[in-house]
Amino acid sequence: MDDAEMITWLNAVLAGESPTRKPRKPRAPLSDEQKAAFRDRMVAGQEAAAKAKAKAKANKKPASKKKKK
Repeated sequence: MDDAEMITWLNAVLAGESPTRKPRKPRAPLSDEQKAAFRDRMVAGQEAAAKAKAKAKANKKPASKKKKK
């Protein structure tokens, strides 16, 4: 790296920019259908998690008690 590259790199670092990373492209806003599909997936995932938690709780074995000697 020559002096000119070093100076531009240092200036970028001091300005708070990441000199090695490219800026992220702005994303187009989601359509109403995409938002609805995302919401449906979220709700389905939450319901599945609640169902799995209830099933695990129902199948839980009671804690074994220690025998007294």
